[in-house]
Amino acid sequence: MMTSSIPRSFPACTEEFTASMGHSRITILVLYYVMAVLVQYPGTKTYRIALLPLIFQVAFTAVTAIDCDIAENPSLVSAPAMFVIVMRTSAWTIEHRYLQRGRYGCRTYPSTSGFPSLRYTSWDALDLMVNLRNIGWVPGGKPPTYTSSLTTTRMTFLFMVVLRALFFAITFDVSITFLRYIRSDGLPAGSTIFESSHPLVISYLHTILLAYAALLAGFAFMSLLYSCVAFLGVSVLFQVPEQWPPLFDAPWRSTSLRELWSQRWHQLFQELFISLGSRPTNRVFGRPAGIIGAFLVSGVLHDVRLRGMGEGVDPKVTYGFFVFHGLAVIAEVVWKEKMKKDVGGWAGWVWTVITSTVSWCFLLDGCVHAGLLDTSHVQRISDTILHAYL
Repeated sequence: MMTSSIPRSFPACTEEFTASMGHSRITILVLYYVMAVLVQYPGTKTYRIALLPLIFQVAFTAVTAIDCDIAENPSLVSAPAMFVIVMRTSAWTIEHRYLQRGRYGCRTYPSTSGFPSLRYTSWDALDLMVNLRNIGWVPGGKPPTYTSSLTTTRMTFLFMVVLRALFFAITFDVSITFLRYIRSDGLPAGSTIFESSHPLVISYLHTILLAYAALLAGFAFMSLLYSCVAFLGVSVLFQVPEQWPPLFDAPWRSTSLRELWSQRWHQLFQELFISLGSRPTNRVFGRPAGIIGAFLVSGVLHDVRLRGMGEGVDPKVTYGFFVFHGLAVIAEVVWKEKMKKDVGGWAGWVWTVITSTVSWCFLLDGCVHAGLLDTSHVQRISDTILHAYL
């Protein structure tokens, strides 16, 4: 999604508020680091439980200390980051097991000792803070696996990341340009992607074309940011290329919604959705509730992200999108149990495309109505570079 300049009914920014938010963000990062160290040690669950309410309070202060127009104060976009920190530390707290570095780094458990080395855990905590998918980490007690080796050198990976970042930047610019071409009004707040001025078939085709152009823009922008972070992770934190697999795995090839959400769409927050949503509800209410729980946690995260971009989208639209997909995945599970085979093949691909397209159009329309896709306020990356240097 793209940000907008919708005014928010908050008091004006002051230097005092700015300083307060800055201090809160520094504090939350320090607490995040401490939790990343503690979760590597067995027997620290009590300390993590004691620290978690303080993280909640500081994160809340960091988000609400400044209440201004996001166009005038871009730091408000830190709200989703604060929420992710809260979610990750909550997941680390409720887990009975600790995390152990299993691959791609120093072994925190030397053969002569059963206790982690502070020298290693202090450095590994930085990896854990930015490693949202916990790649290379295993729950304590599980044997570390070292089954694969690096598939590319560090320099080759960095070079390819730069090329991918350039490709995604161009793709994003082309998508935004195309959106402005097919909707010259820029999709301002209060508008809709469903047009009634054309014949029914033309109107539907126009809507689908607009929806996929917006989806491509979001896909490219997320991949661009991921490439930049991967470059920093490998070049600055000395992570290995295997810790940064591609963000997406050709989602357009999905032959079921289960495949789309569990494998081909980005898996940055899969651990959070499972530990905070799926696993607890599954234990209490069974597998169908566990599926809905995972999608509800995803809905909460996206709702916070959308609210950080302006006034937010109607909750019925946001949560309805994820609950719908949760129910659709449950339908696929029931199909497998009844028919003794998975949803797949060309029929599964058609099912996935239709359900995803229809639900995405309604979610996108909610975003457009809230003014979150106003392309007249979106600066193309190439324009930004030219303006900055020429």
